[in-house]
Amino acid sequence: MAMLVYCVKIETSLLPIMALQAILVHSTAQGGTIHKFPVKQGERFLGCYLGTCKFSNNIADATADLASLEPPVKKSES
Repeated sequence: MAMLVYCVKIETSLLPIMALQAILVHSTAQGGTIHKFPVKQGERFLGCYLGTCKFSNNIADATADLASLEPPVKKSES
């Protein structure tokens, strides 16, 4: 299980401001990922591709958002 920690820099120290348990729920052949984060109201999903990420309220929206971030897959001609 991965731990994602957001930090803030105060003078010379990095201090954690939020720690969330990220659970990988999907990855694509192109390297995109969707992680699930537990929150008080249920769960949120984070779809990322090459450093561009978007939070969604459900897995269907996260999957659609990830598809819009990734380039289309070219089908080989037979």
